[in-house]
Amino acid sequence: MAASPLTTAVLAAIQGHEIPAALAATARLVEAFPDEPDARYLRVAALFEAWDIGWSAAKQRALEQGLDDLARVDPKHPAVDVTRAYVAGSAGRNVEAAGLFTRVLAREDLSPALRARVHALRGYHEVYRGGHAAALADLEQALRLSPASAEIFARLTEALLQAGRLQDALVRAQQAVALAPLDPRTLVGVSMVFKDLGRPAEGVPYAARACELARTGNVCAVYALTLHLAGRTTEALEAAKQAEALPEDLGGLYNLACYWAVAGHRVEALRYLRRALDLGYTFAFIERDPDLASLHGDPEFEAIVAEVKKRLRP
Repeated sequence: MAASPLTTAVLAAIQGHEIPAALAATARLVEAFPDEPDARYLRVAALFEAWDIGWSAAKQRALEQGLDDLARVDPKHPAVDVTRAYVAGSAGRNVEAAGLFTRVLAREDLSPALRARVHALRGYHEVYRGGHAAALADLEQALRLSPASAEIFARLTEALLQAGRLQDALVRAQQAVALAPLDPRTLVGVSMVFKDLGRPAEGVPYAARACELARTGNVCAVYALTLHLAGRTTEALEAAKQAEALPEDLGGLYNLACYWAVAGHRVEALRYLRRALDLGYTFAFIERDPDLASLHGDPEFEAIVAEVKKRLRP
C-alpha cells in the first residue's frame, strides 16, 4: 500500500497518541481499502491504543473485530498474535499469552522495531504476573533493539517501579517524556514515580496534563490520587468525581479504588475493586499495592486477592 496523505495522517495520529483522530482516519482507510493488510494493520494499531489507554467492553469488541479483519486478509501478520497475546494476558489467560508471545519471537521475519515491541509487551505482561526479573530482561532487550521508543521507556518505567528501583524508574520516566511529551502514558509514569518517591506534589503537573490529554478514567483517577497524596484533598475529590463520570475502564476502576482507599472510604474502594475484578482484573500487584494497605485484613479484600491469585495460576 503506497503512502498517501491519509496513511501519513494515520501514522502521525497514532505516533502522537491522538486517539480520536487515529480512529477516525483508520475507519476511512479500511472503508477505502477493505482488503489491504496495511490498512487493516493501521486500524488494529489505532484500536489497540484506544483499548490500552482505557479499557471498555466496547473497545474490547472493536479491537477483536479489527484483529479478525486483519487475520482474514493476512492470516500470518505478526500483529494478530502479538495483540491477541497482550489482550489474553490482560484478561489473566497467562498460558495463552506466553505461548503466543513465544511463537511470535520464534519468527525470523520480524523487523528490529517489531521484535522490540514484542519483547516490551511480553515484559509488561510479566510485570503484572509478578515476574520482575523476566520482565526487566525482556524490556532491556527491547530497549537495545529500539532505543528511541517512548512506549518501551514507559513500560520499563513501570517494571522498575514494581521492582522497587525508584531512582532508575525516574530516569527512564523522564526519558520517556522527553521522547513523547504529549503521550499520557509517559506523563503518568513520571507522576507515579514521584508518588512512590514520596514527592507527589512534583507529580501533580504531569498527572494533570495526562488527564487533560487522555480523558480516560484510568489516567484521570491517577490525577485524583496524586492530588490527594499531595494534600490537595478538595481538588482531589472533585477530580475523582470527574473520573467516575468518564466511560468505565478497567484501569480507572482500579485507580479509583486506590484513591478511595487512601482517602479512607473503604466501602467505595471495595466496590470499585469488585467491579474491576468482575471485568477481568488479574494483576498480582494488588496484594502489595501500598495504596490499598488500609484494606488489608478486610474479608472482602482478601477474597478479591485470593481470586486474583487463582486466575494467575498456570
